[in-house]
Amino acid sequence: MNDQEDPKTSAVVTSRPRTSAPDDRAAWLMVAGTAGQIGYMIAIPAVIFVMCGAWVDSYFRTKPLFTLLGIPLALIVSAMSVWRLIKQLQQKDKV
Repeated sequence: MNDQEDPKTSAVVTSRPRTSAPDDRAAWLMVAGTAGQIGYMIAIPAVIFVMCGAWVDSYFRTKPLFTLLGIPLALIVSAMSVWRLIKQLQQKDKV
């Protein structure tokens, strides 16, 4: 840090090096966007598979069977989607 004396007040003025705030903001926006994307990758398949399972259960009168089968299917689809996103981010990071 640079310490300079202010001639008017004879006080020491400390100047800080400037940080790159726009770069920090862009990085945080990128992280927030990725987190939101992962959230949707998990929530949307869960809702779709559980709702479809509930509909099939009401149609065939097999109350919890297809709803419960929808949960692991949603987890598998979500995991595959998140895995693909991670691989894409790793490829982008290498370039």
